[in-house]
Amino acid sequence: MELTKLEKDILNHRLEVPDSIFEALEDYTQEDIDMICELLIKGLYDDAISFNTHATNEILIDCVEGSTYWAAADGGGASYQGLNAIIRAGKSLAKKIQIFTMNETFIEFPTH
Repeated sequence: MELTKLEKDILNHRLEVPDSIFEALEDYTQEDIDMICELLIKGLYDDAISFNTHATNEILIDCVEGSTYWAAADGGGASYQGLNAIIRAGKSLAKKIQIFTMNETFIEFPTH
């Protein structure tokens, strides 16, 4: 999966807080989530999938749907253009993750 720098920033913003992901996904151990997050931060998507396909897919989806990146930028005084760039990147990331995970359900990047 090829990601732009901003898409990686959005994804990693959530991956760098695996405790939040663990709270959202109760079916996996903290150790598994930590391992998958570490692999994903390094860009080793195939390795994460090999480790646990279902958990990796759920984590990737949670990274978009549970993202606080836009809210943090909005509260941090980002410009109108900057916020619009984040929205575009978030939507693009959601589409890429939907394709990568073969998820049939719409994945939404929160912008509020």
